[in-house]
Amino acid sequence: MRRKRKYDSQQIYNFIVDFKRTHDGVFPTYREIMAALDISSLSIVNIYIDKLTEQGLLAHDGDGHLLVVGGQWTLVEKAVC
Repeated sequence: MRRKRKYDSQQIYNFIVDFKRTHDGVFPTYREIMAALDISSLSIVNIYIDKLTEQGLLAHDGDGHLLVVGGQWTLVEKAVC
């Protein structure tokens, strides 16, 4: 029998921020969150995304995309040799 894992919304939020930081500002899919944090179902991911939205850490833009509140992605240009 699979042991129930205790999930932490801060852990999920940190994963989202780190993912966006390393993927040109792109928000991870629910499946990517589920796989990376060993979450058992998409519905649990959805519950935590809803909690983070209620806490004001995430928000939906006009197109339905999720955003990190206060987050900003900027292009860091590399020097060309």
